[in-house]
Amino acid sequence: MQKLKKILLIYEKNNDTGLGHYKRIYNLNLRLKKKFTTKVLEIKKAKKLNFSNFDIIIFDLLKYDNFFFKERKLFSKSLTFDNFKSHTSKVNISIFDHNKKIIGKRYEGLKFSVFSNDLEKIKKIKSKKDTYFISLGSKDTKNYLPGVTQILKNKNYNFKIGSFKKNKKFRKFYVNQKNYYKEFKNSSCCIVNAGVTLTEAIFMKKLCFALPQDDYEKKFASFLLKKNYIIAIGLNNFENNLKKRKKVVQKKINKLLDNKADIRIINLIKKNFNFI
Repeated sequence: MQKLKKILLIYEKNNDTGLGHYKRIYNLNLRLKKKFTTKVLEIKKAKKLNFSNFDIIIFDLLKYDNFFFKERKLFSKSLTFDNFKSHTSKVNISIFDHNKKIIGKRYEGLKFSVFSNDLEKIKKIKSKKDTYFISLGSKDTKNYLPGVTQILKNKNYNFKIGSFKKNKKFRKFYVNQKNYYKEFKNSSCCIVNAGVTLTEAIFMKKLCFALPQDDYEKKFASFLLKKNYIIAIGLNNFENNLKKRKKVVQKKINKLLDNKADIRIINLIKKNFNFI
C-alpha cells in the first residue's frame, strides 16, 4: 500500500484579525485529510517544526516574510494563499490577485473559494419579514457598525449582527455563534466586509452591500460590483440601489459559486508537486 503524502497547513490568526485565514485552512483540511496525511498549526507553533518531515506546506498568512521562506528553504514545497508581496512559493492561489506582476505559478478566481459543507446543510426558513444580516469580519476596524445600525433603525428594518467581537451597545442584536450561519443563510440581505464573509454570502446567493475594511477589500469589492455580483459598496441610496439592482444581481449569482474548490486545489497540488 502506497504511503500517503504529508501536508502541513499553516494559518495566521490573532485576537483582531485572521479569522478568514483560519476558516479557509480548517475547511480545506477537512477535505485534504481524506486523501493525505495532514497537520494544522498556527504559524507561531509551526515555526518550531522540522519542515523536512512534510511533502508540501500550505500557508494562509496575513503577511509573508521572505527571509523566513528563504531561511527554511521552503520555496519548492510551498503553496501560499493570497501572497501579494513576492515570489516566495512554488504556487500561489488567490480569490482575487492584487499583484499580478509577481512572477511564478499564480492561480486566481472565485472558484478557489473554500466553504464549509455546513452551509449547504442549513435549511432555509420562510419568514414574513425581511431580515438584514450584518457581519464585518474579525474586527470592525472602520467603526461602521453604529452608522449601519442607525440606517436600519431609521427604516424600521429587522436586523441581526454576527460578530466574534461584540460591542455592548448592540448586545440585543447579536446572534449566538452557534446560530451564526443559520441566521446568515436565512437573511434576505447582507451587509458585510469584503473578505471571506462576502464570498460565503455570494455562495448562499445573498444580496450584499459591501463595506471594505482596507485597500485590498476595496479592490475586491470594486471587482465584484463591476461584475454585478453585489448590490453596492457602501450604504448611500440604500433602498434605491436594492430596488434597481436586485434582479440583475440575483441572476448573476444564482449559479456562480460551487463548493468544489478543494478538488481544484488538489488537482493543482498533483500537477505542480508531482503528487500521485
